[in-house]
Amino acid sequence: GCNVGAGLGIVRAKADGDNNNASFVNGIATCNGTLLGNVHANLGYSKASGASGVKSWGVALEREMGAVMPHIEYFGVEHTKPVVQLGVRGDVVRNVQLDGTVGRSDGVTAWSVGVKLKF
Repeated sequence: GCNVGAGLGIVRAKADGDNNNASFVNGIATCNGTLLGNVHANLGYSKASGASGVKSWGVALEREMGAVMPHIEYFGVEHTKPVVQLGVRGDVVRNVQLDGTVGRSDGVTAWSVGVKLKF
């Protein structure tokens, strides 16, 4: 089925005697088990003190294929080039998941590897 969620928060950082505050809101929608697989979408807005607010957005698709879950994501933040990334995750042994992703934005390639321990 489909689910929705929202996050709202304030971040306070103190650096060099200055207080820097930022606030954010993010809305998330997920539909699982569609013909395409699991579909995720989000919209957000954040604002640092003394700065203009910026909007963010993202869409992702993931589909289980046996022991692995490939995924593709496309997301961005206002005034920057969007990012597209591809990845795959799966359990390598019981309760240990490995995730690898490669992405590209504005001619720059980035990759990540993650480990998730389930207990």
